[in-house]
Amino acid sequence: MIHSLIFDDQGKFIGRDASLDQLRTYLAENHKLIWVDMESATEEEAHNIFGENLFNFHPLAINDCHEAISTPKIEPYEDVEPWRPCTFLVLHGVEYSTEEETVQTPELDAFIGKNFLVTWHETPMKAIAQGCDRCVKTGPRGTDRLLHTLVDFLVESYQPAVDALAAQIAALQDQVFSQPTRATLNHIHAIRKQVALFRQIVGPQREVIGRLARGEFKMIRAHLLPYFRDVHDALVRIGYSTDAYTDQLTNTLQVYLSHSSNQTNEVVKVLAILNAISIPALVVASVYGMNFKHMPELDWRLGYVFALLLIVGGTGGLLWWLKRKNWF
Repeated sequence: MIHSLIFDDQGKFIGRDASLDQLRTYLAENHKLIWVDMESATEEEAHNIFGENLFNFHPLAINDCHEAISTPKIEPYEDVEPWRPCTFLVLHGVEYSTEEETVQTPELDAFIGKNFLVTWHETPMKAIAQGCDRCVKTGPRGTDRLLHTLVDFLVESYQPAVDALAAQIAALQDQVFSQPTRATLNHIHAIRKQVALFRQIVGPQREVIGRLARGEFKMIRAHLLPYFRDVHDALVRIGYSTDAYTDQLTNTLQVYLSHSSNQTNEVVKVLAILNAISIPALVVASVYGMNFKHMPELDWRLGYVFALLLIVGGTGGLLWWLKRKNWF
């Protein structure tokens, strides 16, 4: 599925969903700004947009679009004749599923040039819809402004996931301190996996936006650098949060393991007490179970009662001694 937005040199919105011939005409007119968004595009659609029929992008960048890339990156293709000059970016959004309590990181690929922005993604992305609405209302003046709008919404989408992870970790800590179960351990590992995935995206994406904010690429005009630095600062704060979450989860896991160890010790202690209080009965039973011929208690009328009293007295004395030693 292909959508496009067309703006004039003043940023005024002048049309959408142009045909290939119209896009080719607009592309030749340097005073027009084109944004082409491709969502779950077919091979034919990708060939028509990426290939020689229209943009003629570098084949390595096209190949990156068709392959899932786990970390953000930025690659300039400025002087690579005969392909069209552009800068290629791989970015990632972060979306939190409240039903499954999981973090998803959909990939967004972008080609940015002098008067065009081409985006590619496999699933619907909230940042794309928000960027389209904003651009139609305000009108971007330049592809760098258009890119900033898109990146800004992309990073804003991180915050709900950050808040959701914080709430999960807080609830998990309460559970660990109150009544941890085997499911608690599985939950800890699941959240650690989500935080690790989050960190895998935030760190490299921070570097990509940092390179844009430092003005390493000619397409970013000087007066827009502070805006990209603002986005970079937001990613830095999110990075600090994910680092803190990692430490909290590590501490929570240690508390859980300590609690489990204490529970194991209590079980062992109970078993040791049970084993200890059975010693008098075992000793008496083993002595009278030998059945030697000359044992006076065997012929004694009160021998059985004597043996029982000996067991009860020995067990009671042992319990008193264990209680005095604060074993239970």
